Amino acid sequence: MADVLGHPVLMTRAVKPWALPLTAMAVVFAVLPAAAASTEPTCTPGTEGCPVVSIQDQSVETVPTTPETTAEIEPRVRQTARERSPHHFASKSYNRWFAELYIKRVYGWNKYNWKCLDKLWQLESGWNELAKNRRSGAYGIPQALPGKKMAVMGKNWRSNPEVQIKWGASYIKSRYKSPCKALAFMERRGWY
Repeated sequence: MADVLGHPVLMTRAVKPWALPLTAMAVVFAVLPAAAASTEPTCTPGTEGCPVVSIQDQSVETVPTTPETTAEIEPRVRQTARERSPHHFASKSYNRWFAELYIKRVYGWNKYNWKCLDKLWQLESGWNELAKNRRSGAYGIPQALPGKKMAVMGKNWRSNPEVQIKWGASYIKSRYKSPCKALAFMERRGWY
């Protein structure tokens, strides 16, 4: 088997994780000068008239051009959580939706932990990102004391529920390990 420049390539069954970035760099530095010097038009594999090389059987096939194949090749645009949400930003339903999504993706917490977090923050702030305790000065959805601690997650911590949720989940993970343990502590002591 040969690479793009026709140099022999040795393939092993196990690819070492540290080798991937090095291989990518080698391909980039080996291909770019050759492509820049070439007078032939460049060809992106998988586009009209460009050959597609199969690694397994080393055969070459040409991909037909159809609107479906063109759409598959084009990169997908990633949407933010706000764009994907079925709720209005900073509403109680949005705050709950984002928190459930976030704790599952970042911490791997399950539905049981979600129910504990939902109850905990419902008791603390009612999921209101502008909630402020008049006596203690605790602020936001997780009732951070002082509220400015949340600035480590973003400058707009006063009004952005995403920043508050990220900080609150991080706080719970570092101090209690899970929302259910934080809720149990709060039920015993009256604070967390």
